[in-house]
Amino acid sequence: MSSYWFSYFGKYLKGKAYIMENRNQYFDAIVQQLQNIVESNQYCNNQIERQIGDVFKSVLQLMDTKRDKDIVKGLFAHATSVKFVSKIQKVQNKSAIMNCRDELKGNIEIFKNIQETSQVVRNDMTCSQQRRLQNRIVQARKDKEMKLKLESRGRMMKAEEWPELCKTMEYIFGEFDQKEKSGGGLEAHPRLKNESESFKKFHVETNGISMEAFANTATEAAKFIGVLLWHSGKLGAFGSGTESVVIAVKNEELHVQFLAWYCIRDGKYEIKLQTKYVRREFLSIESITPLQTLVTPTQEIQAVLTGDNVTDVLQQVFGYSSFQPGQEETIRTILDGSDTFVVMPTGGGKTLCYAIPAIISKGLTIVVTPLLALMDDQVRRLRAKKINVCYINSRMTEQEKDVVIHCLSQQECPYDILLITPEALVSPEFQAVVMKMSRTRNLARIIVDEAHCVDTWGNDFRQSYSQLSMFKDHSIQMVAFTGTATEITVQRIIESLQLDSPHTVRVSLERPNLSFTVAEKRESKSMENITDKIVKEYSGKCGIVYCFSTRDTLDMAYNLKQRGIKAVYYHGQLDLFEKDSNATMWLESRADVICATNAFGMGIDKKDVRFVIHHSMPKSMEEYFQEAGRAGRDGAPAHCTLFFRFQDRVKHLKHISEIEDGSHRTCAKKRLDGITKFCIGKECRKQAMLRYFNDQHHNDPCQVCDACINSSEQLTDMTETANGLINCALEILAMQPKVSSKYIISVYRGHKTKEIVTKGLHTLPSFGKGKEVFKNDKGALKLLHLLISMGILIENLSLAENQSTPFITVDENYQLQLSNGSIVIKM
Repeated sequence: MSSYWFSYFGKYLKGKAYIMENRNQYFDAIVQQLQNIVESNQYCNNQIERQIGDVFKSVLQLMDTKRDKDIVKGLFAHATSVKFVSKIQKVQNKSAIMNCRDELKGNIEIFKNIQETSQVVRNDMTCSQQRRLQNRIVQARKDKEMKLKLESRGRMMKAEEWPELCKTMEYIFGEFDQKEKSGGGLEAHPRLKNESESFKKFHVETNGISMEAFANTATEAAKFIGVLLWHSGKLGAFGSGTESVVIAVKNEELHVQFLAWYCIRDGKYEIKLQTKYVRREFLSIESITPLQTLVTPTQEIQAVLTGDNVTDVLQQVFGYSSFQPGQEETIRTILDGSDTFVVMPTGGGKTLCYAIPAIISKGLTIVVTPLLALMDDQVRRLRAKKINVCYINSRMTEQEKDVVIHCLSQQECPYDILLITPEALVSPEFQAVVMKMSRTRNLARIIVDEAHCVDTWGNDFRQSYSQLSMFKDHSIQMVAFTGTATEITVQRIIESLQLDSPHTVRVSLERPNLSFTVAEKRESKSMENITDKIVKEYSGKCGIVYCFSTRDTLDMAYNLKQRGIKAVYYHGQLDLFEKDSNATMWLESRADVICATNAFGMGIDKKDVRFVIHHSMPKSMEEYFQEAGRAGRDGAPAHCTLFFRFQDRVKHLKHISEIEDGSHRTCAKKRLDGITKFCIGKECRKQAMLRYFNDQHHNDPCQVCDACINSSEQLTDMTETANGLINCALEILAMQPKVSSKYIISVYRGHKTKEIVTKGLHTLPSFGKGKEVFKNDKGALKLLHLLISMGILIENLSLAENQSTPFITVDENYQLQLSNGSIVIKM
């Protein structure tokens, strides 16, 4: 029997001895005894079995508790394979043992990968997490109080009083000679003597196994357990058709279920997880800076408040010499007390527009903000300028909320600005506070930040936005800010908030440092094309890749990692800890690219983003402008690329069809048509974008987008051809109720398929009319797609058995305008 088997088990026992302290001599003796038993060939197998059994009895005698014994049993079974252990305990003669040699060698090859596999797990942890792990173990070993306590009870230290299974495995998987450590190992990082952060305790269940694990995140705990499952042969390979293993991780705050496989990347084994289910129990935790807002105004601010000079506040408090476009007009309008609607692009300085009036005028300014991350960022920036700002959100304790509300209710409110979510503002408790402040004239105004959410979310999953108008009943000044809004959207927001004849400030949305490209998306090679583009053009640069689905974010990040790009992913189904970890890695430039759904972005202000790529078409121009606008905020050149495939519309149409409110559904459909027309069109991308938002400040072509670069292509008047295509669709619809785009093109181009001939469609007057006009079906289909984007042809989904098929109808009003020349089609 090969002695390699127990040499690997010996490494495990030495690791255990290292953790349990003062037992090295016992374990060294046991390892040597096991080695001698196996290497002595003069023993028959009964003696081998008997002596190995005796040794294990001595091992177990060293364990003081059942937990200790279970850990050692688990390690032994893990090192030798549970299946082989049970087999060797039942053998009857020496030849049976020899027959196990091949299986034993296979196990040895698996265990040779222990160090590499554990390295993958360790590399998934951030440097700070590794330092926390090192610090926790070392500090525990040196804890004098615990040593004295244990010595007074007259026994040696128990394993359960040291780091738990996950930390034990971290040491056991690695080499213990610090001289042999290199990059990524725990001892390679400096120890933080004063660090006091601790791990979270998770309960993990999988395949009938239940255990406790200490880790920084639920994902980290699941990965450690995934390594154990893989070594025991219970984890299937990713992409092989093998069923996943469900790993349930939970604690008092969080319950997550992961689907787990193993995969091989760059010749190394890695645990692959996908989030199946997440439930978060919100607990009362400390706010960012508890009760700091109770301090009185600083002397610097008091000095400015002696006058009402807006420019003085700009220079002395915020340190700017001049205003950006639209800022001064907005500030003076707000100070006049008028309701105001402000359209200002991202990075245009909206915070300053409401902060200066809050400092100068008497009374509290309430700022309604949609996201906690955005709130945190604004609080941090305003406090850095010594402005008295407070906030109320779901992360605060009830006691903290009570203190803030109590201060708001005082005759002299100590705050200048309150940041609050819409849900908290419309709650009955806070409505009473607002009403009282309004009566005592302690409330100056309500600011609605990211006001486009009133239109896009107010009728959907955040209906509290649609309730903000209740405060207009008490004549409270209201100001709305948005970075993207068409004339129709502006009117919808004004009506929803019931703004009283608002003064509108519209700043140009033009971003001269951004260039735009719409590229053809080939579905089978879309991720490969994006990866090639990033590797060739943006290697080492910061960027965002927006994806439609959570699965796409994972696959996109994997493709980039395979090509050496530091990439992370982000989507709404990640647990809160992993969201924060991945976003922080990108924000701190430890990752170059973040692959994300539209759950990522609002409130993110990273200056050096050099590119934004959309793997799929967004659902609206508003969404695209917001997401693309996260590039180039430092003013340096940046590029935005959208990979377009008309069939991606179906994904959005399916979501639109699920909207219950009819007017909201129609509006969402028009937005989708707007972004589709933008992608199909051949005019300057910036001109098309600014025209969509009714921005008349700039009318010249940008000369840097793909449309301008290819402007040598002359546009052709296709109005007559479009009329012919529409007539073809009408003729088909007269014979059958449902018709698809491809079906119309087949008839229009004169394809005599069996189905067309059977239904008699080859006899229609329009049959084959497009054969001479277009060289192939692709050109005719492009015209049909343009008519759809203009609303002349309408796509309606037929939903059946998890399949979504779009069928075409004709809008009679648009058809009339097209036929009388009111609409001209060029392409």
